[in-house]
Amino acid sequence: MSSTEDISKNQIWFGIFLVVLLTAGYILADRVLVKLNKHDQVSNTEISDKIDNIEKILSPYEKKDSMNRLVVVDNFSNSVVNYEPTNNFEKQLVTKGNFASGYLYVKASSNSKSLADDETVYIKLTGKKNDKYTEVGGHLISYKSLEVPKSSERTELLYDLSDVKYKISFRDSDFEVISGNWLDLLNGGDQKVLGFLSTIKSGVIHEIVFYYDCATNSDCNISVR
Repeated sequence: MSSTEDISKNQIWFGIFLVVLLTAGYILADRVLVKLNKHDQVSNTEISDKIDNIEKILSPYEKKDSMNRLVVVDNFSNSVVNYEPTNNFEKQLVTKGNFASGYLYVKASSNSKSLADDETVYIKLTGKKNDKYTEVGGHLISYKSLEVPKSSERTELLYDLSDVKYKISFRDSDFEVISGNWLDLLNGGDQKVLGFLSTIKSGVIHEIVFYYDCATNSDCNISVR
């Protein structure tokens, strides 16, 4: 056999070796990439799950602090004489955009103490929905509040804006519960908020606050005029 034939055979075997090596390398690289992609997917899933868990762990009382905030009333004082409040508040709201969710937060006291069982915060939201005058709200039912800190000096109340629990008259039983969808009315246009503290003592509404999030792709806002 000539040296030329030997060189040719060596070239053939070297070519086969290169093909096998490249094929093995491609397969190995492909498997590594698949593993890396799976790892990335698992990591992204784990991150998403952790975010979801954090949101679930946060109570509404904590969650509200990450939302947009409007102070409707602060440091408002009144008492009730002969079933009539000595003073009441009325605020004109101007709304913009669409709202996805929110909370109504109230902090009040009477004689610098937390509210007694027969003392209530009266708040009503009025406005037009589909060109029809609508009003929701009344005497807020404290035991229907979402979980809030307890204090002997202040009463705090928190309600989902889509499910504000109240009764029409303070004489009504707390079991005569009405649910008002304030969020729905806020999405209808401009509104008014009015109210007072139902107490014969020296009452103070320290804060009434709307917390809210905007609907997707909506630049929403609430302000007091």
